[in-house]
Amino acid sequence: MEDAKRRGLEKLKESLILAAKDMDQATAAALRTDTSTDEAWRRALETAMAAAYMRPFTTGAWKLPGKYAPKDRAAKELHRTLETLRNKVYAHLDKASGRSASMKTVKTSRGIPTISYGSAWWAFPVQELHAVQALCYDQKERFLTDAAAIHVELEEADGV
Repeated sequence: MEDAKRRGLEKLKESLILAAKDMDQATAAALRTDTSTDEAWRRALETAMAAAYMRPFTTGAWKLPGKYAPKDRAAKELHRTLETLRNKVYAHLDKASGRSASMKTVKTSRGIPTISYGSAWWAFPVQELHAVQALCYDQKERFLTDAAAIHVELEEADGV
């Protein structure tokens, strides 16, 4: 096997293994069942889920080839939703992100002025978390299956 092909296969194998680990992280964030009103907690988990899932598909040293994006219609749609959320809501800010902030002065029962503040965001629909978990599982299996095939191909080329 020529060196350039070997290097390409080794890099792809490493990218696939790292992508499988990213799916584990995205699944862990999606496993939450807490639907509390703790905005910071929910937003942190949603951000982690979208960022970890999309990591293998964004520009970087270990970006996967386009063939690893889901092909199934429902999975493809969920993939696009996570991509939009990552790009417009979580990793970068966009005017259409649904994120807003407000501040107001209110008086306590004793008449003392107090400033309160808050924010809002486009929250990920809790009912879709199981679909994210399934997508991550399927993607992880695809990635590891292809990484194993590359591993065997490299060993066979070495006569192992």
